[in-house]
Amino acid sequence: PPRHGTQTGVELDYFLEHAGGAALGALLLCSRYQLVGEPRVMPATNAHGKLATVMVDVYNEPADLALTAALDRPASCGAMLDAQRDGAPLTDAILPPVSAMRRRSRFIFSLEQQRRPPHIGAWLLKEAMPMDKTPLQRYAELGEEFEGPDTD
Repeated sequence: PPRHGTQTGVELDYFLEHAGGAALGALLLCSRYQLVGEPRVMPATNAHGKLATVMVDVYNEPADLALTAALDRPASCGAMLDAQRDGAPLTDAILPPVSAMRRRSRFIFSLEQQRRPPHIGAWLLKEAMPMDKTPLQRYAELGEEFEGPDTD
């Protein structure tokens, strides 16, 4: 695990187990990506360097989709690593069906320009947020109607 909030001591196994996410899985094996519009850049302050947000479309070809989707789930990352170490094939239990995966995903990236060494002037990825709606957002679109007594 990381020590004192830095990347020191992070092993590949730890990273694969804890770093799975939609943006990481889509980008690692993507066929191509494209910026959507211009990045919005906010000026630097005394507390931090410049901040920027940019929207990105990530495209995946059908042959790459199974591996991409597997990286979205941290549990399957460990299974993929174990299968590779053992020389075993990647089974359907590890890789989800290709028909259930998206060919285009959209993300918003938040970037921060570094003001201190060793990365002065470099833009580091601060956050990657998928634009897909969460199940809670889909339920909220249904409205507030429900059966039962109202409560105040």
